[in-house]
Amino acid sequence: MIFITSKRVYEQKNSKEEFENNFFKLSKLVGKAKKIKRIGWQKKAEISNGETIAEHMYRLAVLSMIISDLRNLDTEKILRMSLLHDLGEVITGDLTPDEKIEAGIQDTQKLEESGLKQVFNEIPKKLRDYYITLWKEIHFQETDEARLMKSLDKFEMAIQAIEYIDEGYNGTKLEHFIDSAKDGLEDKQLLRILKNLK
Repeated sequence: MIFITSKRVYEQKNSKEEFENNFFKLSKLVGKAKKIKRIGWQKKAEISNGETIAEHMYRLAVLSMIISDLRNLDTEKILRMSLLHDLGEVITGDLTPDEKIEAGIQDTQKLEESGLKQVFNEIPKKLRDYYITLWKEIHFQETDEARLMKSLDKFEMAIQAIEYIDEGYNGTKLEHFIDSAKDGLEDKQLLRILKNLK
């Protein structure tokens, strides 16, 4: 009995040490989001020093929090979604919508899911599975939080395009991003806000 208890204590300690070592690796991997540029701005608008994945996710998270709170949605869930939705790109890199279509939407989603699983490879399986389930929920678009998340993702892109125009970048090329956001926005309030800006 004492041996079993001691073994369990040893295993728990060993597991804790292993997690702490892996958590440092995870922190470095997530940190790559601060350096990876959102490639669409460079390819379609010739903005070489555009925003990073992390910059996009940060503003998206703040906007998600505010709108979700105002609508009495599950803000904790949508905050997690906003932080997870592009995180797999630290493994896969950022892909433009055209590249996703060319590669095949389903294949691209599998690639992104695989990337996200690699990011969370060293955390407990139960927690990893929970994050993957939330990420999939965004793509299934069956909940209010997932639909809002998708709309805010497009809205944030349009806001960024407007900011680039204000900074003097090519407005003609950037209008494509704004029009694309408007076409894909299903949230009436966000669409109204965006239309009133132009």
